[in-house]
Amino acid sequence: MNKIQKQKGWLIAISVIVLVLSVASICGGVVLLTSGIKGVNDANNAGAIVKIVFGALLSLAFAPGIVLGFRYLWVGLYMTATKGSIAEGNIAKEGGTVNMKKCDKCGTERKDGETVCSECGKSFEKPAEKPQENAENKEDK
Repeated sequence: MNKIQKQKGWLIAISVIVLVLSVASICGGVVLLTSGIKGVNDANNAGAIVKIVFGALLSLAFAPGIVLGFRYLWVGLYMTATKGSIAEGNIAKEGGTVNMKKCDKCGTERKDGETVCSECGKSFEKPAEKPQENAENKEDK
């Protein structure tokens, strides 16, 4: 597992945690708001007003967490789908080019002439294709 694969895993995990905490906090804020609104006509107006204020603050404070959580979840999932190419593919390293060949399995850059990945050991050589017999060869046999 290379560095980008580890980072995108953490990015996805943190974004899910942010989403869960934000949704839970907003739900708590809504519960406080509704209980405060129901309690406005009761004898204890001060308690109802406190519930309304804290419910509104809680809901508003964690609303950006939902936006950020979805955004970073989207980036993490996109990096997973593209095998990290949005992060690695645009970096030119030590005289390299943006379009360097990479290992299909782990994303490590391939050097010219390499037949095996230096990171994961995957073979870069394509399997030898079997020559297909045409109809004339089959008739001769």
